[in-house]
Amino acid sequence: LASSLDNQNAFTWTQLARAEGTLQNHPAARDAFERALAIDSQFAGARFGLAIALLQTGELEAARDQAVQAKSAGDGRADGLLRDIDQRLALQKQKPPANAQK
Repeated sequence: LASSLDNQNAFTWTQLARAEGTLQNHPAARDAFERALAIDSQFAGARFGLAIALLQTGELEAARDQAVQAKSAGDGRADGLLRDIDQRLALQKQKPPANAQK
């Protein structure tokens, strides 16, 4: 499917990324959002979507960075996403490592 896309249309890549995310194919969603942002780095919707894809793949710090950028670009949805990411980061810091000895 991606090979038939207009390679210079950020909106088209964002739509593909959203479809991949809906199918729970988060690595492919990430790739497509990154392609969209390579075309238009100011596309707040793609930036927000990339944050979601990164969150879904467990890349919390990278997800937070993208969410901050989406918020700075004016995407109002980013506030809630940042709260969610910050909660997950806090929980992650509270958990002892799986290989920690008792």
